[in-house]
This record gives sequence, C-alpha cells and structure tokens, in this order.
Amino acid sequence: MRLLLVVMLSIACTPSPLIRPGDKEFLRAQDRLTASQQRALELAGPGSESTLFLQGESFYRDRFTLRLHGAGSYVAQAAAAAIDFGPLSVLAASNGMADFRLMAYDGAAQLYEAQMTRYPAGKLAPLAQYRLGWAYRSVSLDWPRNSEQSFAAAEKAGIALATQASKVPWKSQETAVTLSILPGLGQIYTGETANGIFRMVLAAAFATLAIVPTVAALRTHDASWQRLALATVGLVGLQVVFTTAYQDAQRAALEFNEREEAKFEDAHPDAP
Repeated sequence: MRLLLVVMLSIACTPSPLIRPGDKEFLRAQDRLTASQQRALELAGPGSESTLFLQGESFYRDRFTLRLHGAGSYVAQAAAAAIDFGPLSVLAASNGMADFRLMAYDGAAQLYEAQMTRYPAGKLAPLAQYRLGWAYRSVSLDWPRNSEQSFAAAEKAGIALATQASKVPWKSQETAVTLSILPGLGQIYTGETANGIFRMVLAAAFATLAIVPTVAALRTHDASWQRLALATVGLVGLQVVFTTAYQDAQRAALEFNEREEAKFEDAHPDAP
C-alpha cells in the first residue's frame, strides 16, 4: 500500500504536458508551418486540397522540446518491475506527451499519403512527396514506401532540392531500438556516445548486482535476505535501464533527424 502511494505521488509530480513558453523547437516549427500555409495557398488556393495538406503539415511541424522521463516515470517502472500490478505496468510503459511526439511523423505520413491518393495530380502533390521523404525517416510504424522512393518521386515532379535532401544523413528509430538490446548501443548509433557508455555501465552494474549474490547463494546454499534483496534491486534496476534505454534511443534518433533537417533548411532558405 505504501509503495502504491509513493508511486501515485511521484506520478503527480511529473512535468506538465503543456508546451513551455519560449520553447525554441516549437517557435521554429510555427515559423515553418506559417511558410507552408502561405506556399500551399499560393500553389493550390483555398480548398480541400490545401486543407488536407495543412492537416499533414500540422502533424509534421508539431515539434517541441522532447522530455521523456520524470521522477514519476522511473518510480512507476521500478514498481512495475518489482510487483505484478497491471495499472503500474501501463504507467511504466507510457511516456505521456513524449509518445505523441514520437508518433507525430506517422500521423503526418498518413495524411500525406491520403493527399497522394486523393489528389495524385494536384498542385501540392510534389510537395507532399517531398515531405514524405523527410517524414519517413522518423516514423515508427511500417509504411508502403520509404524515404528514398519519396524523394525520388519529388525530384521527378520538379523539386530540385529533393536529390540533395535524400543525401542528408539520418537515423532509424527501428535500428536504434533493435540495437538497444544492449543498453547504450542505440545512443551510440545516434551519435550520443557519452550517453550510451553511461547506460552500458549502468546496465553492467545492475547485472552484476543481480548475478553475484545469486551465484554466491547457490554456491553456499545460503539464500539470506540480504542476498535476495541485492539480487532483486539488481533485476529491477536492469529492467528499468533496458526500458529507458530503448525509449531514449527513439528520442535520440528523432532528434538526430530533426537537427540534420534544420541544418539543411538553414543552408537552403528557399527549401519548400
């Protein structure tokens, strides 16, 4: 009962889901969305085609500083690992607004694909293909096409910068998560070496804490409560490290792609 109370109090103290005033990521995204709105109206005028495209743009430009784990998240994950209680497991698996942020590109891709289906020869079709080229780099679901195919289609449709955009380096969320079977590898893959090494060391420390007392207890036939407590702490800590490592790897891949895209946009002010 006390553990549940501590968990609920910790969750109540998690950061606000509201976007903070002055968030640089959000302000930049607003500027780009405004430019997209003007471009869409210039190319296609007001109407259903522009509206659908801007629906996709609102997802694609839904960017703000990503924060994954507060104190409540860590407590919930530790509690879920320690006791078999369904609601805690749900809380532990959720990142709140971070989950929405990580899935925003999937929402954008869905709407751009709808744009291509409903208006394949529309005036905004080349721009939708170009956006798909960027969006497919940060999606977390499986889609019928990929970034390279979309950029190639955009280039064929007349967007000259699509070829250069296709050469911009990027990181896959799927690859980052797969590598996180060894905590820290996903972060190293995305260029966050110090973060990755720290997670590796932490995982090794908890693994040692779980294994050494267990092996000692088996060898000496002395399963004292101290050894059991240390092994339990090690196992719980290891589960939390694994969970947070793959979630953070997703974040690292997303932010890598957004940084590279921002560099490209800064180097090409006329980019659509």
